[in-house]
Amino acid sequence: MRSVGIIHYTSYPIIGGVEKVIKEHSRYFISYGYPVKIITGRGEKFHENLEVEEIPEIASFHLLVKEMNKELQNGRMEKFNELSSYLTEKLNKAIGDRDIVIIHNCLTMHFNLALTFALHKVIEMNKNKKFICWAHDATFVDPNYSDKQIDKFPFNIISRPISNVKYVTISKRMQKKLSQLFNIPEEEIEVVPNGIDFFELLEVSELCKEIIQEYDLLNSLVLLYPTRIVKRKNIEDAIKIVKKLNEVQKTKLIITGAPDPHNEESIQYYKKLHEYCDELGLSKNVIFLRDYKNIYVDDKLVYDLYKISDILIFTSEQEGFGIPILEGAVFKLPMIVNKIEPLTELVNDSEVIFLTDIDNATKRLKNLIKNPKFLLHKKIIQNYHWSKIFENHILKLMK
Repeated sequence: MRSVGIIHYTSYPIIGGVEKVIKEHSRYFISYGYPVKIITGRGEKFHENLEVEEIPEIASFHLLVKEMNKELQNGRMEKFNELSSYLTEKLNKAIGDRDIVIIHNCLTMHFNLALTFALHKVIEMNKNKKFICWAHDATFVDPNYSDKQIDKFPFNIISRPISNVKYVTISKRMQKKLSQLFNIPEEEIEVVPNGIDFFELLEVSELCKEIIQEYDLLNSLVLLYPTRIVKRKNIEDAIKIVKKLNEVQKTKLIITGAPDPHNEESIQYYKKLHEYCDELGLSKNVIFLRDYKNIYVDDKLVYDLYKISDILIFTSEQEGFGIPILEGAVFKLPMIVNKIEPLTELVNDSEVIFLTDIDNATKRLKNLIKNPKFLLHKKIIQNYHWSKIFENHILKLMK
């Protein structure tokens, strides 16, 4: 496995957009088995398998860097020359055992030009390594830094491309601007968007993460039926709805409960539901959590499943009250509910989709999932989760 070095002015626990991206990238590199080393002006180890090397003079707020910047504005180069020579030696040693070196912003921003120039020299000295410039920002395309866009050395070293470097931007807009600045074709610059950690944002458990990954729930329309497996719960109708929805979009149904081990009728019903799924070709679409490692489904897991599901389905033919309706409302899930008392005491036809017949209910669900807000939610989850960005974009850069 090729080893990775990541360079930026600062790293975690410093708070910032780039620092957060570096943290997420590092976590996923490590999860895929890549040895990772962060080389930074200030930072701490945030993963047991991560290596962090601090070189204080990399940080843009270091006293020597501030003094150098003042000298450069007055046309003096002494501290620039001293600092760039020092950093060249330190960086060359720091990346010595790295196969791939990812440099965030330091080759396109003006915050530490001695560092930038040192990196130029290190890149020239290490033609056997792969260098990636991750350009979140670029001084020479940002009108807010117009006073820093000086076309003379060393200010202009951030306005020119470097041979033996692969350029990456975080948006098509930046790709276009960097292409114009460097006078190179846009297709030579890779676009890798930033993302979100869906799991962290929703604070779901490790077990819930496992289930999401095991059943590919991020790429599916997820229906949740929090129920025990007993005949009156009418799970067949929920399966029929999955069959029809799956014709237009990959759909998964999660059944949270298990059959009653003391009730032979419940056990037989559970077996018949499996047979029914097989008949309909839905064995991979209907998820009985009872089948997943014989786990104990507690309230925490059920609540996590509410968080990651798209629709609550409740096709029960008989209920004493209907607590899942209350829970689904708290989690703001659209609901498809059998039109029975006492459920009709809790909700009305303008608030949920009542299951009067399968075809009508499915038609309304199909219209629901075409809603722009719903589509946006699914688009972000499916395309901007860090796992997807890593799989779809970042891994190919490691070749």
